[in-house]
Amino acid sequence: MGSKAGLSPSSSAAPAPTYRWVETSWETEEDAPGPRCGHTLTAVAARGVEGASDYVGPRLVLFGGATAIEGPSNAGI
Repeated sequence: MGSKAGLSPSSSAAPAPTYRWVETSWETEEDAPGPRCGHTLTAVAARGVEGASDYVGPRLVLFGGATAIEGPSNAGI
């Protein structure tokens, strides 16, 4: 069986950016994210030893919130 493209790290891949904590806040409840903003961006740490064939570098995963499962929007109508 051949290898699947895109599943193994490439030697020409750009290094992952460094991660930092960002403090967020809002002054009023009107400024707060509403119920349709239920998306989560999650940082996942690297796994394995860099340079090894099974190494998986750090990555970001976007989980969809309520807007991803609600169905068609009327905004375009």
